[in-house]
Amino acid sequence: MKLTMLGTGNALVTECYNTCFVIEDNKQYFMVDGDGGSTILHQLKHAGYD
Repeated sequence: MKLTMLGTGNALVTECYNTCFVIEDNKQYFMVDGDGGSTILHQLKHAGYD
């Protein structure tokens, strides 16, 4: 099982997403709290996800 953090948020910054992560297990993926506008797509690509 692999956990990839895509964002950790910040209590004072409003232009970032909160704790967003992907759990990967046997080529199955589960993304938690994926709200964050188009920046989440950049973070997914940067982390190596298509």
